[in-house]
Amino acid sequence: TLALAPLDRALRAAPGEAGLHLVRSTVLEFAGDIDAALSAVEAGLARAPGHKDLLRQAAHLAAQLGQVDRAVGLAEQAVRGAADGSPERIAWCEALLAAGRVEEAEPVAAALVAALPDNQYAIALQGVVWRMHGDPRYRALFDYGRLVGVQKLEAPAGWPSLAAFLADVTAEL
Repeated sequence: TLALAPLDRALRAAPGEAGLHLVRSTVLEFAGDIDAALSAVEAGLARAPGHKDLLRQAAHLAAQLGQVDRAVGLAEQAVRGAADGSPERIAWCEALLAAGRVEEAEPVAAALVAALPDNQYAIALQGVVWRMHGDPRYRALFDYGRLVGVQKLEAPAGWPSLAAFLADVTAEL
């Protein structure tokens, strides 16, 4: 509530400011109130219906709430005219995957990777498509046996044993 007070004052002064609605929604999302976060972004969309950032946030929240068809519809509005590799295309791919529409998500994910070849999130989305299809490329991409290993740690200088070091790390965390 404390974090929202300045936002609410600012929104009363500038109710059409889409960015304020987005920030308010994000604060509520991170506070764990997804329903209120969606309501906040919808209030922004009522004043700025085609605002791409608000549409993306609304699609993201609708998917979290299991409103997958709504999420796809919102993401489709956001993606109109958006460039390959745009945040709007990422949101569209996420919404399609949340809705289980893997066939439609596949070319979107491939286009994201083509546009953003070093973007780990785009690659992860393509990996999800491959996993949902049972495509063997998923196992090649997520080769846990090659990427994850077990290694014995030594106690760093200043600690008499690994157990003492881990106890101090645990206390610090």
